[in-house]
Amino acid sequence: MDAFDNGNSSQASSGSSGSKRPSPTIQATNSKKNKHSDQLGNETDATIEAKRVKGVHFIPVINCIAPAPSRLLRKVDRLFVEGLKQNMCEDPTAPGIPPIAVLCKDIHIKETNDFNLTHKKVYRYEVLGGLHSVTAWQELLQDHPGYEAFKDVSSIIYCGLTDDESLRLAARHNINGHFTHAVTHHDYLDACRARLFTMANKDSEKDATPFPSTEWKKRCQQYILPTNMSKTQRENILNQASFSSKVWMLTTQVMNAFEKGQLKGQSQPTNKTQLTNSIKQHHLQPLHHLEEDFQMDMLQMLLQKKISFGELRQRAMSFRALEAVKGAFVRTTDSNNWETARDRFPHHAVLERLKTFTNLSFKGGLPSVFKDYCRSAMLSTESASMDTATKTTFSQDGCTVSFLKAESTSQTGEHIKRHLPDFCGANLMFAVIAKEMETEQITSLAYTAREINRIWTNIEVFNFIILSDMEDKSRIESSLSCFDSVEHAYAYNTKATGNLTSNLSAGLTMSQALRLITVGHWAQNGKISPQHIRGEVSNVLDHATQEELLFKILDTFSFVGNTVINMTGDATNGQFAVSCLRGGRDGIVFYQDPDIGATATGSLAEYLYLLDEDKKNKEVVEEVEEIEE
Repeated sequence: MDAFDNGNSSQASSGSSGSKRPSPTIQATNSKKNKHSDQLGNETDATIEAKRVKGVHFIPVINCIAPAPSRLLRKVDRLFVEGLKQNMCEDPTAPGIPPIAVLCKDIHIKETNDFNLTHKKVYRYEVLGGLHSVTAWQELLQDHPGYEAFKDVSSIIYCGLTDDESLRLAARHNINGHFTHAVTHHDYLDACRARLFTMANKDSEKDATPFPSTEWKKRCQQYILPTNMSKTQRENILNQASFSSKVWMLTTQVMNAFEKGQLKGQSQPTNKTQLTNSIKQHHLQPLHHLEEDFQMDMLQMLLQKKISFGELRQRAMSFRALEAVKGAFVRTTDSNNWETARDRFPHHAVLERLKTFTNLSFKGGLPSVFKDYCRSAMLSTESASMDTATKTTFSQDGCTVSFLKAESTSQTGEHIKRHLPDFCGANLMFAVIAKEMETEQITSLAYTAREINRIWTNIEVFNFIILSDMEDKSRIESSLSCFDSVEHAYAYNTKATGNLTSNLSAGLTMSQALRLITVGHWAQNGKISPQHIRGEVSNVLDHATQEELLFKILDTFSFVGNTVINMTGDATNGQFAVSCLRGGRDGIVFYQDPDIGATATGSLAEYLYLLDEDKKNKEVVEEVEEIEE
């Protein structure tokens, strides 16, 4: 009798002739080992071996049963079983098959100490390693009831194994020793997916695919997947095993059709017992992380022989390229999502038009032709929201401050170009962060600030300043990760100088005395230069009033003649505008609340009025002095 099988999947002994056995499917896994998984596997193996009954024992074949679904590494391969039966019948004198691995299923046996050798022919056993051989024996025994060679099988018996340990034992049984019928990619997908549903207490026939948790991935790598499997292969298996239920149904059909040679470009098996190659992990890899509808369309086209796997890869690459262009268009046009972009720009957010950009490289920045396309969309009259903006402008000594009302800070690029066509970029952008502002809002603000100069202008270098409380340092810093360099300075209120008790009695708390100034530096070439800061300055800006602090920030991080923008509509708007005119800067101030806008413009108007009155008084004094002389 020829020895083929020793494991949950059927396997062969090196001592057999093997002249007529089926051609096996071998999964290539000779990649660099995963040391961490190898260590975990060794620890698990030691735990499993501690639950082994000493010795090798013969047990009745009729007492062997298939493992429960939660402990089944792979389904029985009928072609291989038929090959085993044929060889067993033709060569009944061949060397005995190596011991199979079984789990004693008697309900009274929880550990090896409970196992009674005198009852070994009475107990029932789950076959964890060698299921194909046992299946062949049982079927032959039904056909030849009196044949003694098929009645008992040598086995290694285990007690009290968990589901994970059972899977690990089955997987190990298919790798060690004299084995050729290795577990296929299809088998690994089935085993990992079954474990996903079992851990989530879900029914794979009725329920949607559970979320692929970290614990599930860890268990699959520790108990099911071989330790010598590459990281890429592991990731591919876990990605494909967690496909949505609809996609998985089609994936199974594709894998079955592949194994029968029924897909485009494949040939039919030459005979009934010859096994075709199983589908490999790279065949389905192009479908990873794509939209469900696209995945299903591609799988259906494979089943209909409309495309091959090579054509699938090309279509997936084109789809990803188009998705990247769509994402860039959404971000560049300050749209919340693709649906919003289509509503706002029906003549520009068109897939056929965007496909023309898929052959361009978006690495290192947006192509100039794509920038022009987005700029054209935003300057068009297609967006109704642009009509709601209003502009108020003040000028003094060659400097101009413009107040723009916007629906949200995400629309600043549109509003600037619509109402200030001559806008050429901002050298400094400023924002005051309130406690209630979410981290996502801060990140969006930082991204918008950067994109104004990247997309709309040719500014070489600029700073983005955020004024916040000290406790917000970490989230502010992370929000500015899109900038080339991030530094911190501090605003110190000089009213805190002196006796602490007197300061508290004056209503000034310590948290009000010190505030954080976070500075994000950005340069077109990625290199920070002295152009970002005016001369040597201290990292502590002392001030007695808010207006004085704003003036010092503008004076430190920008130059006379520069353009500066206040990105947040808050109570500092009016003071910011005054500081711009005092310092010889052009300013742009955004506001959403009409009351804040009215207060800010009122403050600036009052400043200009007082400035004008002061100038008139000086002229009167000069005239009087001339008369007296």
